[in-house]
Amino acid sequence: MTAATITSKGQVTIPVDVRNHLGLESGVSDALVVNECGERLMSDALRFRFDRARLIAGVNKNLFQFRDLRAKAGTDKTESAGDIRAAQKQLGHSSVTMTEHYVRERTGDKVGPMK
Repeated sequence: MTAATITSKGQVTIPVDVRNHLGLESGVSDALVVNECGERLMSDALRFRFDRARLIAGVNKNLFQFRDLRAKAGTDKTESAGDIRAAQKQLGHSSVTMTEHYVRERTGDKVGPMK
């Protein structure tokens, strides 16, 4: 199989043989995050929705920002794998020192989804 490529705009192009192997039809979005119409949700739209949800939830912008999701992903990966190197790989860092900057010590109880 051939490798996926990343365009200058940061979009991932999935080769035809990989799409066929995964059963993805031509014209079907392969985006990780899509809108209500199944179209790729760009970063500005995602940030707008995040900001709106935070406002509705009554969370102060200084307490939780969009960029905090990256630190949470690194922290979750470190905890689930039991090794910070798994988070380093997921976040794409060349050094563990950079990953240590993102990974946080949890405070309070860890809870699951409400629904």
